[in-house]
Amino acid sequence: MVCVMCKHTGMTAGHTLLPLERDNKILILTDIPARVCANCGKPYMTGATAREVEALADKVFSGTAPSARVPGKHHILQASFES
Repeated sequence: MVCVMCKHTGMTAGHTLLPLERDNKILILTDIPARVCANCGKPYMTGATAREVEALADKVFSGTAPSARVPGKHHILQASFES
């Protein structure tokens, strides 16, 4: 795999986080498995992981999955990805 940012070919197994926003809610998903560019750190998820992340986000935004709530101007939610 070639990194689209720096064109480096070395990837390592790692994790990333993904902020998502819907309406007035912000969700920060953490611990998402990813391949990470060894040169610039850009993370890449597989298609299967992306579909699982989307399903988890749908559940958290609908209130059917547990999440931590952080007080502030926006309604901020946090969930950890565990496949």
